[in-house]
Order: sequence, then structure tokens, then C-alpha cells
Amino acid sequence: SLSDTDFLYDKIDYCVHKINSDDIQSVNIEDVINYINTDDLRLSSGDYQVTVKARISQWLNTTTNTKFYVLVRLSRDVKTLEFRKMKDEGSYEDNVIHRKQRRYEEKNNLLLSEEYNPTFEEILWMPDKEFKIWVKGFREFVINEFDGREFQPSVFGDEKRVIKAFKKLDTYDINKDDFIFKDDITGKNDILKHHRYVSVTKQFFPAMSKTGFDNDYSLYEFLEKEELSTSVEKALARCFKKDGFYVFSESVYRQYEGSLFKASTGKEWIKQFRAVNSSNYDFWIYEDMAEKPHKHVGKKLLTLNKKELNKLITGGWIEKRHIINCELKADRYLIKLFKKGNRLFPTCFSSLTKGDVHVVNGFPEYKCKYLYTEYTKHIEDDVINIYDFSAGWGNRLLAALSLNRPVHYIGTDPNTENLLPEPWGSRYNYLGKVFNEGVRKSDFFNERHQNTYHIFDQPAEDIHKHKDFQQYKGKVDLVFSSPPYWGREQYSDDETQAHIRYPQYQQWLDGFLRPTFTTAYEWLKNDRYFLVNIADLKVDSGFIPLEKDTIDILKGLGLKYVDTLKMILGTSGKSVSQSKNVCEVNEKAYKFEPIFVFKKTR
Repeated sequence: SLSDTDFLYDKIDYCVHKINSDDIQSVNIEDVINYINTDDLRLSSGDYQVTVKARISQWLNTTTNTKFYVLVRLSRDVKTLEFRKMKDEGSYEDNVIHRKQRRYEEKNNLLLSEEYNPTFEEILWMPDKEFKIWVKGFREFVINEFDGREFQPSVFGDEKRVIKAFKKLDTYDINKDDFIFKDDITGKNDILKHHRYVSVTKQFFPAMSKTGFDNDYSLYEFLEKEELSTSVEKALARCFKKDGFYVFSESVYRQYEGSLFKASTGKEWIKQFRAVNSSNYDFWIYEDMAEKPHKHVGKKLLTLNKKELNKLITGGWIEKRHIINCELKADRYLIKLFKKGNRLFPTCFSSLTKGDVHVVNGFPEYKCKYLYTEYTKHIEDDVINIYDFSAGWGNRLLAALSLNRPVHYIGTDPNTENLLPEPWGSRYNYLGKVFNEGVRKSDFFNERHQNTYHIFDQPAEDIHKHKDFQQYKGKVDLVFSSPPYWGREQYSDDETQAHIRYPQYQQWLDGFLRPTFTTAYEWLKNDRYFLVNIADLKVDSGFIPLEKDTIDILKGLGLKYVDTLKMILGTSGKSVSQSKNVCEVNEKAYKFEPIFVFKKTR
């Protein structure tokens, strides 16, 4: 037993200092921290540092070892310091670095904390003042998880699940399913539609939850900004306390034969339910503020009017816990039934990303695998080089690694959030390592080739100057990428980010998009394809013409326009009919983003 502290073995980013315990015990705790600071490893101030000091004191008072390690977990803002006792024998790796350390998230502490993962009824029955205090603690807890554990609002798979998902992509035969469909509006076969994706890829890129999108906040920003505390409180009250997304409770309808009991009115239902005295279920009353009655009112849906509600309260059938969310000002009330004991998470993870919060998504890996295959099938070279000038969240890298022919993937990404210490250098490199070792590793019975990759942490508009990148000039067999839509996705605040370097649209076109396309064109071989996924950006009542400007730049470079694929995004509905890019498959409307297909013929 190493410690009762959760030391997060699934992390690699530890900086280790071996020092004598006698040296530390002879000085104050503040001096210990100053010692760490000499190596430019700063601890945060405030309450979090007090906790760190207390943990150091605990170790100093209990350890009798002559040597131990100081372990500093690096993060964006907070540096957590822990002491580890050493075993008497064995190497550093045997004692401290667990063999199953991961550079991707395997578990979520939010699921383990009962304080911040209460049951629905605990939140439902919580007085408003107490709920406000809980929200404040919840925000601080999640932000600390973001900073120290690379938190994301999701349930993560362990190593077995990650490798299983990778193997599915690896063994998937793109000829098994249809990818291209006919557009009923135009009659052309140009719709790219497929439902599969690899959900575990995001475990390797925690910065996805810190990435802003249009005018929406990232989850990190929404919870971290103090000026949004009131908005956060209202949002969490709507999501959790009032079950705004119908996750835990459902409206009560008229019971029929075979039900536990039958009732034709809301008043009858409540009396029969209370008579049963269920220990596993309960109900709460919800004010129906709709101007018009629900379409099922008076037919199947059971409700109460104000007079009935008051009589049930007076008679003791409805208690305080049932109406804690009611102001008792409505004329009509719904009855919500729920099962006790269900905790908020993981069920409510998706609720955290509603409203003003947006979580970005990566490019669908299966669609990418199809595009790679389709637009390189004419190439007979032993190895094909694929260039992705905006590597994003690793999805296109993963698709390249899964191809059944030898591939070398070349990607650029200046986002420092995706950098890692050596020997990996970046999260892309670690993703490739996990895939190749977990999926493509050869054994005695199976010899598999491993596709390779080369990741640059330089801006795409400057990459042509990089000596190592120049080796690929004139050797690229396919260009395929999805560049940032002029600041629509704000990956980080790094000065190398395009939306920081070029805040005006024309600056972005001339400073980022044009030179990025020019480099890709010059590095591309003749008789090879150039694919770009980009879409117009809606602003106010109009659009920024990213599509037209992209086409104009590519044509101006001398590329030949071949086709436009319509990559499906959503299903039918009001939002679809009002969208700029709409297609139709089997009488169903979809939003789409274009993928422009060009070819270099000279």
C-alpha cells in the first residue's frame, strides 16, 4: 500500500526530485516549497496550497525512510505536490512509476465524489441557500479537476475499451457500408453519410473541453469565470434541481389495467401512491406555466389544479419535500415520478454542455478512413504521405493509422495544450503509440505493419520554413484537413493560434489560409487530391464567405475543382430548414458541411 491518497497512476507528467529526508526535516515547509521553486515548478496560492502543505506535513511526520521522492504533477495552473515513500529495493520505475500509467483519462473523479455527485433526491430536496453553496463547491471542484486531472464531462473507457474501439476501426471494411448517397434535391450522388465514430479519441485530448466555439463558452470558461456564477447557478438548478432534461423523473399519466394502481385524476393518483408508501420511488410537484394546456391534459396526463393542490397539502398527502421547487403561483401542476438513489453523474454529463456551453467534436474517423481510401486508391506507391495542416483532435491521425496500406501521416498543430514531455512530445504521438502497440503490434502468429506519423508543433502558415518539414516537399500524396473557421473554435490563447495572430477576417485569409494552402499545394505531388472541409460562418443575419474564398484561393493556385461532398451534420427540423446548407436523403432533410475536392494536375 503506497498511500491512501489518490495518486492518479494514469498520469505520466511527473517531475521527480530525489532528496534526503534529513535535509527536508531540518527546514520549514515553506522552505520545501522554495526548494521546488528553484526548479521553476510553482505551486498555486490560496487554499489549494494550504492543502498541499498539510499533505507534506503528514508525510514528514510519518516517514522514517532515509530517502523519498518529491513528485510534482504538472498542469495548466495548479501544481500538486506529493511525497512517496520508497521501497527498500528496486529501481525508480518499479517503485514510483506504475506500469499502467496513461497519458489519457481512464476515470473521472466526479463519479467517485459523493459530495459532488449526490442523488437526484438530495439535490431536489436541497433548500435554495444550501444549493447555492453546493454549486459554488461544485464549480471549484470541477475547475480543480480540469487543472489537475484534465477533466472532461464524459464517462471514459479503460485500456481494454480504448483498444477495443481502435480495433473496430482498424478491422472495419469500408466496402461493408454505403458512404455516398443521392441528394433528392439535386439528384447527385454527393452526400457523405455514415453514423460510426470512435468515442474514446477525446480521452487523449482533454483540451477539447476548454475550447470555445463561436459565442458559446467552453465548459471550463463557463464554470471558471466568476462573473458567470449566477448563470451557472441558474443553469445547474434547471438541469439538476428541476430535471430540465427529463433525466430522472417523468410526468404521471393515467394508469391502466396491469399497473400497480389505477387513477383517473391527479388527486386520486397521489392518494393511492402515498397509501402504497413506496421506499424506492417518490414524486415532486412541478408548476405548469404553459399558456395552453399540454395536449395530453384531460386525456392521459394527470394534473392538479390549485384548489386540489392546497387540499392535498392541508390533508398531509403532499409534504414540503414534494413542493420544494414550487412557488405555488400557477393554476395547473404536473406530478413528476422518480426512482430514488440515482446519482447525477454520469447521466447528467451531457446536461453540462447545454445552453451557452459547447463542447467541440472531432472529425468522424470512419468517414475519414473512407475519404483516405477513396482518394488514394489510384496510387501504387509503397508508402503514401498524407498531410493534415490542422491536425485538430487526432481523429484524422487515427483514421490514417487504421488504413490497411502503408501510410505516413504528417500533421501540424501549434496548440500547446496538446504538447507533452519527452519522449512523446505531443498527444498525437501518444495516441499513435497506443494504437500501434495495442492494435498493430506484431506477434509470433501475426506480422502487421505499423503506419507512421510526424507531428509538428508549428503554425501551418510558417511550417514551410521548418527544416524537417522540407523533406516532404513534392512527396505528399493527399492533402486533407479541416482548418479553423476564422476563430470559430478557439483552441487556446497561444500567440501562435490563427485567431490570435489574425483577428480580422482579411488578415486571416492573407496571413493564414492562403499561405497554408500554398504550402500544401507546393508539397503535393501531381495527379494527387487536395480535400478541405470548411463552411461559411454565420454572423448576425449574414455569412462570412469561407467557402467561396477557399475555392477562389485553391483555383488561383492552379488546382482543378473536382467535386463537393456534402457531409451530413444533423437531421430534419426547423433548424435545418433555416440553414444555408441543406440536403435531403429519403425525404429527410439534413444540414451538411461541404468537403471541397480538388486535384493537382500540373
